[in-house]
Amino acid sequence: GHLLVTDFLRGTVLLMDLDGEVLQETAPMSFIGPTSVQVSDGRLLPAGELFVTSRGVQFETLTGLGDALSVFRTKGNQP
Repeated sequence: GHLLVTDFLRGTVLLMDLDGEVLQETAPMSFIGPTSVQVSDGRLLPAGELFVTSRGVQFETLTGLGDALSVFRTKGNQP
């Protein structure tokens, strides 16, 4: 089995095995403050694509960063 984990400070999503070993990781700052990740089941987007929510910085209103839902296309789902 595998786990998908977000790293809020580094702005990444990690694929880990059940022993905690990192198998894959997105580039640093791919997301601004990611807080959760869910794999698409194919109903809204192709199966395997990732929905990533980002919280950003609380009370920061100037840049519009964070507070977003992003779609991350996995390698197998690239156009």
